[in-house]
Amino acid sequence: MHIDNELISKLEKLAMLNLGEQEKKELVNDLEEIIEMMEIIKNTKLDEDPLYQLNPHSQYLREDEAKSELTTKEALANAPHKIDRFFAVPKVIKQ
Repeated sequence: MHIDNELISKLEKLAMLNLGEQEKKELVNDLEEIIEMMEIIKNTKLDEDPLYQLNPHSQYLREDEAKSELTTKEALANAPHKIDRFFAVPKVIKQ
């Protein structure tokens, strides 16, 4: 795609800008660089397997194991405030 004055004028109008001659020249250069980068991306081969992990070290996870759970009595043993089988906490939502 070629960037010319006609395209710059159209972009200037669509963006509601008033560009000076120097700004137009800079815009032409910037747009040409962007188009070159897009062409490089367009020509990139994507037929290889995708990269799933950037870190070469694998993440080692432990196996999930079922363990005994706390009883209600054990869970509430160190609670500063409790009501029946529940933890008691200060009210934080005002109505």
